[in-house]
This record gives sequence, structure tokens and C-alpha cells, in this order.
Amino acid sequence: MSGNKGDKSSSEQAFINKGFLNERLATKGRASHPPHFSPETARAYKIAVNHYRFTCGRLLPTSAIEIVDYLSASRNSFSPSTLQIHLSALSNWHSKQGFADPTKDKVIREFMAHIKRTSGHVPCRRQSVSFNDLTIMDDYLNEDGHDEHSNLLLPPSNKQLRSLRDRVILLLGYWCSLSAKQIVDLEITDLEISNTQGMLINLSPSTNHQVKVLVP
Repeated sequence: MSGNKGDKSSSEQAFINKGFLNERLATKGRASHPPHFSPETARAYKIAVNHYRFTCGRLLPTSAIEIVDYLSASRNSFSPSTLQIHLSALSNWHSKQGFADPTKDKVIREFMAHIKRTSGHVPCRRQSVSFNDLTIMDDYLNEDGHDEHSNLLLPPSNKQLRSLRDRVILLLGYWCSLSAKQIVDLEITDLEISNTQGMLINLSPSTNHQVKVLVP
């Protein structure tokens, strides 16, 4: 109710909002160059911000003390690496909105270091594919695509094309250490054939520089 002197929470929130508004006005004139994120990173940041705001019911913009409290409440639900992503998401939100970044505060760095030292979280490591497993899968795909009644003068069947495609995906991923996303994003224009070096693959990661991978 407006004008209620006993409404302490409303007056405190108005004071906080005024302080954040002053911070925003002070940084409004600074040049802003928003970083480029991959769709996966943008989605992860959105999920993290929504968790902070809606799942945990916290306000944005926020302060370093509030973030420390959030980390303390969430440390048993998330791994340290996931909490670090949440911090990056909050940092990005404040930067985009023109507010001072509270995640840069020393107290947050120290508390995150404490979480990493004391966390009982065991990272889940995926088992790598052995060369023997690769050979078995490649042999299966090769036999699956082999048709004894096929005519060399006729175009390959859909089954043969699928098996050949799957073999290329499997072998490229293994020998060149490509992720599933890198394989899916490949275009024919990304391939370079050289008489001296063989085949080169031009990868375009989320960063601005290109990476060339030599296919053995």
C-alpha cells in the first residue's frame, strides 16, 4: 500500500532499485560489444538465468552476496562446472543489460574455489571407443552395405549409400576427433583435396578462427 511507513520491504526494494538504476545510467554510455555464443551456449545461459529467477525466485539484477547465497543453496544440486556456467550466464545477463557485473567480485571467486575443493561430485567420464571396437563397427557397416547381386554398372542402392555414409561418419569422428556437431555441420565446401597432403577439413568453431584437420 502506497504511503505506508511500516512497509519496510517496499522502501528497501525501492532503494535497491534506485542504486541499480544509477549503476546502469553510469555505464550506459560505454561501448557495448556483445560476445558471440553458439546456440548451445545461448540455450544453457537461458536455462541458468531462468533457474536463478524463476526456480529459485531470485531477483535480477543482483549482488555478489545474493549470488554467494545462491551458490551455497545450489552446491548440492549441481557440479562445480555447472555452477560455473550459471555464473557465466549471470555475468552475461548483467553485461547485456548494462549493469555492473557482480560475478567479478573477489568473494565469489573465493567461494567457488572453496566449492571446487570440497565438492564430492564425481565427474562422469565417457568411455572412449577402442580401436578394436572401431574395427568391429566398420566391418559390420562394410558387410551391411555389400550386396553380392549388385551390378557395378548400376548406381549404388540406398542401403549401400547409407552404409557408406555411416562408415564415413564413424571413421572421421574417430581419426579426426570430431564431435557430432562438427560432423553434422560439415559442408562439401569445407573439404580440400591436396595431392601432397591428402584431404583437409576446414572447421568453423564458435570462435572467429578457422581450424584445419588433416584426414589420415
